Amino acid sequence: MKLMQLIVLALGLIAVALYAYKKKGPSEGGRKRQTKDAGANLALVTAERTRELPKPVQKWLAWSGSVGKTEVRSMYLEQRGQIKLKPEQKHWTPAKAEQYSTFEPPEFTWKVDMKMAPGTHISGKDVFRNGHGQMRIKFDGIMPLSKTENNAKTNQSSLQRYLMELACCPAAALSSYVDWQKADETTATAMMELNGVSGTADFHFDMQGELKSVTALRYKDSDEGAEKMLCTANILGYMDADGIKVPSKIEIVWDLPEGPFTWYKFEVSGVRYNEPAPTGWL
Repeated sequence: MKLMQLIVLALGLIAVALYAYKKKGPSEGGRKRQTKDAGANLALVTAERTRELPKPVQKWLAWSGSVGKTEVRSMYLEQRGQIKLKPEQKHWTPAKAEQYSTFEPPEFTWKVDMKMAPGTHISGKDVFRNGHGQMRIKFDGIMPLSKTENNAKTNQSSLQRYLMELACCPAAALSSYVDWQKADETTATAMMELNGVSGTADFHFDMQGELKSVTALRYKDSDEGAEKMLCTANILGYMDADGIKVPSKIEIVWDLPEGPFTWYKFEVSGVRYNEPAPTGWL
């Protein structure tokens, strides 16, 4: 009898906590952040402006339809996909994600919700700001499971991820924070240094300028023994977003010692440029 009373009491406390949380609303943020001059006073991406970029990147901007369009200062993405948290996991975990990125200055916030057992889910949040990365994971959106911040390896990996995700916004190649170097006729390297953190990512194109993949050496983990591993974003399909060709189907693959591990495969279900961040995100 005592055991049953304890179970009922525990369920009651959880219900009260859930009610209080939903009534209160998200505690992180709570304000609508405005991107500076979002959607206003935007210059055109011209062929003349792209001439400062390596030839493969110039071709990319032209092929994507970015030339002649307005520059981009922010990007909002919606994603639907599947995640494997470890290579030995047999079944994929359904996931929905949203991301808001800015390019002046370079920042992103990525939120993911993964359905686990029926009625339960795990939410994650990755933030890159001022050259620093932060990762949080919660059970049912309430109970903290892990938090990583003030970690040099997380900072570097987050910066590398930021560079790789320029793939979703070709016009961001003109960001004042990003330097480019030509590797060969179909490859260019994006480089960035911010508040003592630096990184590079290689962009691989075909001869017409279509972006095929992006690779970078990143830390998969943040512990003391973690080493950099090759991370590849393979672009498997494209969509039209305001007249610009952007990746719509992507898979993220880690090159582990035991072989390739596809961690995340997803489709972009929506892209919007030059809008303020959603309420309560930052």
